[in-house]
Amino acid sequence: MLASTVKNVGYEARRQIAAGEKRAIGEAAASLIPNDASLFINIGTTTEAVAQALLQHSGLMVITNNINVANP
Repeated sequence: MLASTVKNVGYEARRQIAAGEKRAIGEAAASLIPNDASLFINIGTTTEAVAQALLQHSGLMVITNNINVANP
C-alpha cells in the first residue's frame, strides 16, 4: 500500500490560511442574506467567516454542525 501524501492541516491553522480572503468572502455572502432568513451553515473556516459576518443580522434561523458557528 502506498503512503498517503495528503496532510490534514489542523483547524486553527486552516483558519489562519487566507484569513483576509475568507473575511471578504464572509462579508460578501452575508450581504446577500436578508434579515429574518433561515439558512444552513456547514463545517469549514470560510463558512465560519460567513457566520461571523452575519452577527449584525437580526431574526436569523441558523442550522449548523459547526461548533464555532453555534458559539460565536
